[in-house]
Amino acid sequence: MKSSPMKIPEDRGKVFRLILSTIVFSLGLYISFVLLKGIMNGEMFSKFSVYTDSVNISEKVDPKGFWITASFNVLIASALFYLSLAEMLYTFKKYRSREK
Repeated sequence: MKSSPMKIPEDRGKVFRLILSTIVFSLGLYISFVLLKGIMNGEMFSKFSVYTDSVNISEKVDPKGFWITASFNVLIASALFYLSLAEMLYTFKKYRSREK
């Protein structure tokens, strides 16, 4: 069987894997809601670096930066959704094969 998509050590149980997958899925859901709210309002919140302050990017002032930020958020949310669902499927397949 392939290794865990999240690279979780094999000695962890299925409950730990499912809880971690649910947390990652929830983070992707949160980013999606923030993205939709930002698109509907025309203003996106962006944090570029730990060392700089956060920036509000308005679609009216900087449309190119706004859509770059939106597409980056879509990419992050999609990766989180894929990773969490892949880990859940891996967990179900791994522990179902052990029960047989």
